[in-house]
Amino acid sequence: MANNVYIGERYVPIFVGDWDSTMSYEPLMIVQYGNNTYTSKRPVPVGTLPTDTNYWALTGNYNGQIISLQNQVSALNNSVNPIKGAYVTPEFYGAVGDGTTDDSAAINDALADGRPVVFTTGKTYKCDSFLTINANNKLYGNGCKILFDGGATLTPTDDLMLADHANNVLIDGFHFELTNPTVLLHCLSFFNSQAFDITNCIFSRFHGTCIRVNADNSFNIRNCRFYNITGDVGNPGECIFGQTWVNATVENCLCDTIDDHFVYITNNSRNVKIIGCKAIKCGQTTLANIGAAYQIYHDSENIIIDSCSDINCGRSGIQMEQYGAGGVATPKNITIINHSSTNCGSYWCKAFGNGVNNIQNVIISNCCIMDCANDAIRTEEVTGLVINGNIIKVGNSVQISMSNTHKAVISNNYLQGSNQRAIYVGVGDVGASDKIAIKNNIIDGATYRGVEIKMVSEPVQLSGNIMTNSTPLYSSKALVVGDSHDEASKHSITFGNLTDGTPHYTGDVIFNNNPSSGDPVGWICTSGDGEHFGTLKSFGTIE
Repeated sequence: MANNVYIGERYVPIFVGDWDSTMSYEPLMIVQYGNNTYTSKRPVPVGTLPTDTNYWALTGNYNGQIISLQNQVSALNNSVNPIKGAYVTPEFYGAVGDGTTDDSAAINDALADGRPVVFTTGKTYKCDSFLTINANNKLYGNGCKILFDGGATLTPTDDLMLADHANNVLIDGFHFELTNPTVLLHCLSFFNSQAFDITNCIFSRFHGTCIRVNADNSFNIRNCRFYNITGDVGNPGECIFGQTWVNATVENCLCDTIDDHFVYITNNSRNVKIIGCKAIKCGQTTLANIGAAYQIYHDSENIIIDSCSDINCGRSGIQMEQYGAGGVATPKNITIINHSSTNCGSYWCKAFGNGVNNIQNVIISNCCIMDCANDAIRTEEVTGLVINGNIIKVGNSVQISMSNTHKAVISNNYLQGSNQRAIYVGVGDVGASDKIAIKNNIIDGATYRGVEIKMVSEPVQLSGNIMTNSTPLYSSKALVVGDSHDEASKHSITFGNLTDGTPHYTGDVIFNNNPSSGDPVGWICTSGDGEHFGTLKSFGTIE
């Protein structure tokens, strides 16, 4: 026979291709339908869909098999090969994290990967070489320590972690420390970058600057701590150094025992906020009496220091200055509010121009200053000054002193306990002040002078001031232009007696501070020039 002919029912399945709606099918015929295969169970009438289970059985579920296989492969990749997942770890590139092995290369490889880098809680990663921060790096420390070995291959004055033209970077939750704090090294340095955040980090035992920022935009440092930072002359130990720093915030940070500055803002930095920060013992160690807690230098502008504090600083709490001639611009638009200070080694707030340009527009408001070695607030070559609503308790120095200061309002302050002068206009010989208003202040216990006007080029406006247990207003007429101290606006109210020899101005009122029955309630000066006792008339009688 040329061909085999099979008679009877089929017992071997046969594949007949794609299902055809115009055909009928015998039992055990296999068709493909919707990427799956179906086998007929009995004779199938024309047009019966393979999904009809009365006639067909699903015998090849390829879609489900493929999906299941894909899920298994994905799970395997994520568990065995983290680099294919959402983040990498230094361990994937060979880091050990035992505090002894050099993990620099492994960490740099992880940073170069481009994915977020997640460090392991409780580990110490030792680095004998520098780390490079790249654009879009996200580093999550989870409380681990990065230990830089200053005695290894690192070169003095170098940057341990450097970001140059790297944007959109986050560094969170690390403890950075230097093993050999006699080698001058800077921890984190950022140049020509923007959109940086450093949060929840600790810096300890560094010899140099912890965070250096140069020509950067939108930079935030929050909830960081700095401990035992030292330096050398010319390379001071600083926590945060910002140069040409724009749109930046330093918030809820703390430093303790720092050679020099806590926050240093300089060189055309602008729009910087320092909020809720605390400085303890700046300038107290190797370079004693050097470091101000908050330094604003050169032509920085639009700086706000809000709700901060300084304690036991070797130099100033806050310093604004520009030394050197040549027309270099000075700081301007500086606001200091809600600040507290205790035991400054020098001035609390010092604002000095440079002999060519004045510092401009300084507001000091709602601050509390206790115990400075020198003047609490000292301004020299400043234009536009408001000192309002402050409490100043300083015993051994002037509380507010001004020279060559213009357009100033000193108002609503409580000044207590100075054995020098509470307010002194004209200290030094750098030039006369003008457009000064002193009003509505309470001065208590200023045993030398409550207010002294020495070098002014026009009348000083005094009104509404109350002095208790203080020597009232005094001026050196030879150094005052005009008849400024004979005006009614210069009157003062004090408590005293007629035996203290205090000079008075016409209109001054002195209440009797040792009253007895039959004594006058007080005296009013009917004729006085502020340099002599004057003519006093009593008023009232104590019954």
